[in-house]
Amino acid sequence: MGDGYVMRAGRLVASATFAVAILSTAAMAQNGTASSGALARKLVDACVYDQYRVQGSSDGVLKRCKCAVGKAGSSVNASQVERLQLGAPLTGSVRDAVYKGIAACG
Repeated sequence: MGDGYVMRAGRLVASATFAVAILSTAAMAQNGTASSGALARKLVDACVYDQYRVQGSSDGVLKRCKCAVGKAGSSVNASQVERLQLGAPLTGSVRDAVYKGIAACG
């Protein structure tokens, strides 16, 4: 990964972290180890990194990821989100849920 990619993705993640501070989902809130807001922000951050890599630009990534997390949140549990590594591609059921959310958001 180039430094430009990391810097642009970092700016998107910072924006996502601020913009999604009030986002929460019922499924994520069931696990008491972390707040639902923090888990939602982490999922948005992971989505932003993943989608930036797929798309190759930042156009609309944050908006799509915020929407996708809102739609996918109920099908993702807290332990799955806690295990996410920022910068790594989304995988498994988390990837499936986020990508379904992106498709539903249009």
